[in-house]
Amino acid sequence: MQNHFINLFEYNDWANEQIFLTLVKVENPPEKILELLGHIILSQENWLGRVRGNYDNVFWKVLSLKELQQRSKKSTSDWLDLLNNPVENNLEKEYQYRNTKGIEAVSKLKDIITHLINHSTYHRAQINLLLRQNSFEPVQTDYIFYKRKLVSR
Repeated sequence: MQNHFINLFEYNDWANEQIFLTLVKVENPPEKILELLGHIILSQENWLGRVRGNYDNVFWKVLSLKELQQRSKKSTSDWLDLLNNPVENNLEKEYQYRNTKGIEAVSKLKDIITHLINHSTYHRAQINLLLRQNSFEPVQTDYIFYKRKLVSR
């Protein structure tokens, strides 16, 4: 099961990178796009922080494209390190944390990861909608395109 979640994080990283590669070609990306992309990356960081016990619950912030790309790579690397670490990668382990409303919650690692990947996909779809609404071509970030790309190598 670890390999499944590692694959999902690698896909997630690839999909985010497709967005970054498109946005560097856009002279002035709409701020809402940067805000959504920031939300994806900050969510990855905060959920990892919740698992490791050091988080700030800041999920919305507009950051530069360059900073977002750097933080995305680091966050993915940190998640992959966790999944490859036998001390940390117990998918059934439950983690207690406070949500953004300050309410105590408990979630299993496998559920946190599943949420995080789905969450990122949802917001990338919003980014694609905004790209189209601003006369830019949406980015192919579907999982099947990622898998096809791997097979064609």
